[in-house]
Amino acid sequence: MVTMMRTPEPEHWRDDGAAGYDDTYAESPSVSRSYDAREVDPVVVEDILNHSEEIAVAEDGHGGEVTLLRLLKAYEAVLTEHGISPEEDTNYYRFLLKLSLDPDPDWWVKYEREKSRVARVGGLSGRSP
Repeated sequence: MVTMMRTPEPEHWRDDGAAGYDDTYAESPSVSRSYDAREVDPVVVEDILNHSEEIAVAEDGHGGEVTLLRLLKAYEAVLTEHGISPEEDTNYYRFLLKLSLDPDPDWWVKYEREKSRVARVGGLSGRSP
């Protein structure tokens, strides 16, 4: 029989008001909430892709590459513009991470591929580039 010893929690993890507890993550969205790509508005995703292209051009000039970092910068700005808190969002973030797993360098191709896959299960419909 294997027994496991539990390591005591550092004082800053405790939620008992002691030792300078930091509640930064106490209000995070529930991890039990399941991800549903059908809750993703294609207009918001397309705005994120467009804005990430603008960031790439601004940072590198014409032909700048859209990287995941640039996409995430655009994600924060666009979600805020649409009245969605990036700190509370899980659906758009997970959707973009899913796109990043596709090896194709063109984010619009990745998006269209995933959009088609999700549409087959009843979600993500709307305009295209």
